[in-house]
Amino acid sequence: MSEEKTINRSLSDILLDPDSKEPITLKNENGLSVVFEQVAVIPLYDNDIEEDRLFVMLKTKGEFCGSTPGEWNGFVFLLDSDESGQEVLKLIQNQKLIDRVYEKFEELVNTSKA
Repeated sequence: MSEEKTINRSLSDILLDPDSKEPITLKNENGLSVVFEQVAVIPLYDNDIEEDRLFVMLKTKGEFCGSTPGEWNGFVFLLDSDESGQEVLKLIQNQKLIDRVYEKFEELVNTSKA
């Protein structure tokens, strides 16, 4: 999925704004627009580059690709930059990395409840 933005705020401004309710619209591999709502932004240390990276948990608004109502339609993306320096969201498909992001999310949720 590639990013499709038509507003003046940067992607990171939208994602890091705790009051933002703006949907994120991305195009899938078939060129169809998919509208997401933000679940969380998760900082996670990347051993390869030795710094924190920002991962974004998004869920689709409404049904998605034959899903059943109420089914979790969440995805994990990396907030990154393309070759021109423009912010983009890159879909994460590595299950180990997805699991690490979800574990960090649960840790942050549990810490905030304490």
